Amino acid sequence: MAAPQIVVRSSPKWQFLMALGLDGRNRNHQAQYWIMKSEAIRVYDAQLMGNRGALKAQYARELPPFSANQFSEEAFINAVNTIVNNACSQTRSLYDQGAAQGQPNWVARWVLYHVCRYRDGRNKKAARSQNFHDDDDENDDIAAQLPAVGRAEGTLRFTIQLEIRTDDK
Repeated sequence: MAAPQIVVRSSPKWQFLMALGLDGRNRNHQAQYWIMKSEAIRVYDAQLMGNRGALKAQYARELPPFSANQFSEEAFINAVNTIVNNACSQTRSLYDQGAAQGQPNWVARWVLYHVCRYRDGRNKKAARSQNFHDDDDENDDIAAQLPAVGRAEGTLRFTIQLEIRTDDK
């Protein structure tokens, strides 16, 4: 299998999924993406959200929410590494595709950047819908079908049951 094409963090979701060999219309692939996103959200909440120590010096007096570009490179990379180090079995192989010698994991970096991007208030559509986690979930059929299991601080939480099928019998 050829190495995936590295996508820049501002690339759209479809391009990111394609680089990983995922199909945005495939329910199993959508579920894998949602799991990756939830892993990044947990790390964002634990390490970056409201953490002034994670900011670049020039943004130390800014009020949250913070954009991805306001975090120091060190803090952001530490969060990326935490995502990769704590990946579950369903996402491990996807993060493994983002490993590059001496570079931050581009897969985890892309996901974390998009979590930050849709929490920093720039996306008015996401703010109106309180969807602070994704750039184009309105195109995901699975998004409307996943059962909500609770709300905490305005965050919609999901339980995801992933079934991965292979052609091998």
